[in-house]
Amino acid sequence: MGFFKDFKIAFFSPGSRPLLIASFLSNIGDWIYFVGMSALLYNTAGALAMTAFIIIRQCMYIVFSPFTGYIADRFPRKSLMLITDLLNGILMFILSFLSIQQINSISLYITLILLVVIFGLINRSARLVVIPKLVEKEFLLSLNALTNIIGTTSLTIAPVIAGLAMKMGGVSWTFLINGISFLLSLLCSLALPSSLNKIEGAKKDMANSYTTKFREITEGLSFVIRVSKARSITFFLITSHLVVGATWVFIPELSKLLQQGDAGIGYLNSAVGAGSVLGVFIGAWIGSKRLGTSAIIGVIGLSLSVLLCSISSIYSFSLLIATLVVYGSVTLMGIFANIADAPLWTMIQQVTNDSNAGRVYSAVDALTVGGMALGSFLAGWIISHLSLSFTLVVISIISLIMTGIFIPGIVRSAQKEKSISPSGESYGK
Repeated sequence: MGFFKDFKIAFFSPGSRPLLIASFLSNIGDWIYFVGMSALLYNTAGALAMTAFIIIRQCMYIVFSPFTGYIADRFPRKSLMLITDLLNGILMFILSFLSIQQINSISLYITLILLVVIFGLINRSARLVVIPKLVEKEFLLSLNALTNIIGTTSLTIAPVIAGLAMKMGGVSWTFLINGISFLLSLLCSLALPSSLNKIEGAKKDMANSYTTKFREITEGLSFVIRVSKARSITFFLITSHLVVGATWVFIPELSKLLQQGDAGIGYLNSAVGAGSVLGVFIGAWIGSKRLGTSAIIGVIGLSLSVLLCSISSIYSFSLLIATLVVYGSVTLMGIFANIADAPLWTMIQQVTNDSNAGRVYSAVDALTVGGMALGSFLAGWIISHLSLSFTLVVISIISLIMTGIFIPGIVRSAQKEKSISPSGESYGK
């Protein structure tokens, strides 16, 4: 079957296989680190420190993405990936040592967290840029889908590994494991083609004036705002992530509704993860025929899944029926969120050229993280003032309205024509 053949070709491509393995190792380590750092900060300074940890990560992502994208457009991408893996590996070993010594300095931990985020952002910007260069364009969607599968699989198994690691050796083990994962990722990245260090169409001279430098750094954001196709694709991603951000907030409320306690939070997240893996394959299959159709189905389906979930909290069902409705709904959320994601990123890659790709992808990344933060804020605020059912309905309606506004742009973006470069000019494939 051609669909699975594309996946096989994308995975076993000499260029993409090392990147996929490195990404898997890095993602596993990152989630283990996230669980370990959350536990460390909570035990050191309580829930406030853990909340600050999450907010700092999101704010750093939004603020520094334009700069890390600029770095990825100005320096050799493979070298950046190797250097940042090494630096983050060293930081993890330092964190492991500090936790073993029981050094309870919040300011020191926050400083190290900031460095980890910055190096991680540079690494991610470089990886996003090299993905379209690793396979022929007909296999790009499959490679993006494989990247999504790695993310969802990592999220499913890494917290379990983190829990076992902390049970056996304490928090320090989570940092140690992540440090090892960074070094293994570095070794895999060494196998990437050296040609990835070449930046096609890059300007030879760096900007001198502060005004020009600022324009270059913010060129990715300017491109997203200025070019209608990129704007529509980005807002679809923002809409999808707005719902995802809200999901992290209302899943604990759903667990409470089902009388499942803390364990229910884990069960519901596992249902989302299982749906996500299935959604990646469905999205790749639909997207292989029409990218725009896959994106539209995914985002609309995600909104309707949230609306379906609200039924369980509006009507007085038996606990069994409510449980079936909720678990079915969150599984559908995972499916539809990932039906849209890989096709949307493939569409962004098709309208971006190599010399500006780092800034464009980083701008899109920052905006989608902003959408996730907005979704979390809206859901938290509405739940605290009104009710869970009202929150689910409002989030669903907002996402459906945003989807309707930008559907025409998505349809135009999916049309087979020449791509648009960030300078506004067209260039052939």
